Amino acid sequence: MARILLVDDETAIRHLVSSALAHFGHECVSALDAAAARDLLKTQSFELVIADVNMPGENGLDFIAHVTEAYPDMATLILSVLDDPAVAQKALDIGVYGYVIKPFDIFALRISVECALRRRELEIANRRYREDLERLMEQKTQELHRYQEDYAALVKNLPCVVSTG
Repeated sequence: MARILLVDDETAIRHLVSSALAHFGHECVSALDAAAARDLLKTQSFELVIADVNMPGENGLDFIAHVTEAYPDMATLILSVLDDPAVAQKALDIGVYGYVIKPFDIFALRISVECALRRRELEIANRRYREDLERLMEQKTQELHRYQEDYAALVKNLPCVVSTG
């Protein structure tokens, strides 16, 4: 079960998507606009944010850009009536995991949500793996430097001449 924040100014869409996501086993919290969503993000954690593009006040693309920068472990989806390739490209450029066009099929939405959540898990696991690998490399590099220092001290303090060539 994932916690999902849905940001859409249309009450019917919020109700439909929230009900569907709950049916699929997710917990959905809704916000009427980006300002309300920002307030929720300050006090609650979510795995996924789904936002409309056209909303009063801050538009969905600007809001998603904020989310991807401020909450890098959060997946994002766009759910919009806009089927403009330029808008979709801008959404992809800011890092959305998917772009669902209204009207939508509930099962297509489910697939997009599940794919976004799985991609999020893989990206988090990949980042942790890289961090662990970098930490291990740093440890091994420090060990190597200690061995080099020990070898240099040993060679320097030997009572005879040692050829290293």
